[in-house]
Amino acid sequence: MIEKKSNRPQNIKSTGMRLLRMSMKYKFRLFAACVCMAISSAATVRGTYYLKPMVDDYFVPLIGQSGIDTGLLTTIGAFLRGEESPLWGAVKLMLLMAIAYTISMIAALIEEQLMVSIGNKMLLDLRKELYSRILRQPLSAVESKPAGALMSSFTNDMDGLGNMLRRSLPYMVNGTVTCVAIFITMLRVHVWLALVTLFTVLMIIPILNWLAKKSMKHTAKSQVSLMELNSIAGEYLQSQEFIRISGMENQVYEKYADSNKKLFENTFSAGVFSNGIFSVTNGINQLGYAIVLMAGATMALMGAAQIGTVALIAQYYSQFYKPLTDMTKQISNILSALAGAERIFNVMDVPLEEDDGKRILDLASAKGQIVMENITFGYNHDKEVLKGVNLDIHSGEKVAVLGTTGAGKTTLISLLNRLYEIWDGTLKFDGIPMKDINKKSLRRAIVTVSQDTHLFTGTVADNLRFGKSDATDDELWEAARLVGADFFISHLPKGMETMVCEGSDNLSQGERQLLSITRAAVANAPVLILDEATSSIDTYTEKKINEALDMLMKGRTVLVIAHRLTTVQNADKIVVMDKGRIVEMGSSAELIQKKGYYYRLINA
Repeated sequence: MIEKKSNRPQNIKSTGMRLLRMSMKYKFRLFAACVCMAISSAATVRGTYYLKPMVDDYFVPLIGQSGIDTGLLTTIGAFLRGEESPLWGAVKLMLLMAIAYTISMIAALIEEQLMVSIGNKMLLDLRKELYSRILRQPLSAVESKPAGALMSSFTNDMDGLGNMLRRSLPYMVNGTVTCVAIFITMLRVHVWLALVTLFTVLMIIPILNWLAKKSMKHTAKSQVSLMELNSIAGEYLQSQEFIRISGMENQVYEKYADSNKKLFENTFSAGVFSNGIFSVTNGINQLGYAIVLMAGATMALMGAAQIGTVALIAQYYSQFYKPLTDMTKQISNILSALAGAERIFNVMDVPLEEDDGKRILDLASAKGQIVMENITFGYNHDKEVLKGVNLDIHSGEKVAVLGTTGAGKTTLISLLNRLYEIWDGTLKFDGIPMKDINKKSLRRAIVTVSQDTHLFTGTVADNLRFGKSDATDDELWEAARLVGADFFISHLPKGMETMVCEGSDNLSQGERQLLSITRAAVANAPVLILDEATSSIDTYTEKKINEALDMLMKGRTVLVIAHRLTTVQNADKIVVMDKGRIVEMGSSAELIQKKGYYYRLINA
């Protein structure tokens, strides 16, 4: 299901202030960027100002005069002889204009690089902080969010925020500074023409604002449509075998085609308004330019303005209009980016997982004794999953937990690792209340092998070191030999340095399971949990896996969670669960004699 996301921030002020506080880490670069921005705007305004004296003092006096040699060689010759030339003054002003524009360009380039640097570093910090906080948040909080929404925080939301920091925001600030500087200069040059310019701009702003809102609305719809299309494509591409066996190719195609058509329609509408901003504003710009020229020409004919003043105001109008248009185009991007930043901060602000435990377990002397006393727990406060569970697991004992789907087996394991906190009762490890034990220390004492092997992109050695990050190569090979995985690892193309990744087909399911068991051997924890460890492999491979597990289980406390009775026949104790309660407990022979729940399970 696609999570509907608002493209408008709920609290612009607090989100903006938080980003500003983050940017203060780079306050010197930010200050330098602001200085460069001011220099660029000032140089642009000053360079353009030279147009007025150039026209009034040098070009206008030449109108109607004859016999004036305006040749380049004549002008250069006059300059070398130190003589006055009719055009030499204009050339000097043009050189000053070129110098001013060059300074503006250099300052703008430096400012742009500084802002890109600040934006990239802020994103680097934000990504690290976001991932760090997710890793330290309660599992219940992380699981409550769709995986797609979390991934969107790292991709779409981060990309939008990056574009705002690197491009949209500098455009807005630079454009504002430039417009203010130009308007102040226009007021100093000619108040009435400046007011005419302001009037034409005020006519344009409502139209630009309307177009920007429409564009943003349809862009938001197209983004949702794109997410839906990607979700549909991802689901169906991962289920090709099932789709073909079911003969559902046509139905799947029709659903994809409908979603694709919806994306096209929304993208087309967004493009109409987005492109309309350029087309409409370009036309209005020409109209406004004509109005300014007409007003200027009228005043020039009346003697209320010089021709150079009119030319300067017209040029300032063009320079004023461009940043205004750019800023209008960036408003929707900024609002969308702030909404993304707000979603990122909402994920980051989830309270971190609490850990009041101070005791650090000594794994070398840990026995692996587990006691559960009257445990009550639920994922939601309105529904209990475990109800009054009592269980005593002795050191070195093999305990099998059986039950139908939803009986509470997996929940029981999650509580042992303190992935969730119990509502009531007491959990103990080697006689110590688990709430008093540091969570990392406790989790190092318990290792889990499940049918979901969780291999990550990296080498075989990298994956095995998830069991013990500082394990040496010798320790890895020793663990592999212990469980009989050394033969197949040594025959991989690069042995321990062979690359593997989740979902790759360079390893069979049995080999992946062996790596998972080897990883558990590397961890060398006193408590081993086998969660459905052999439920998805063939009989021959299961035999090899069981041999590896037999070696791994020696000298450890073992809990086996499985639906398959063949994996629990030799357990010291069998715990049968139903609807969150322990309904039977004992050895296989004892429970068969009772002819109760376990007896019915094995004879079903």
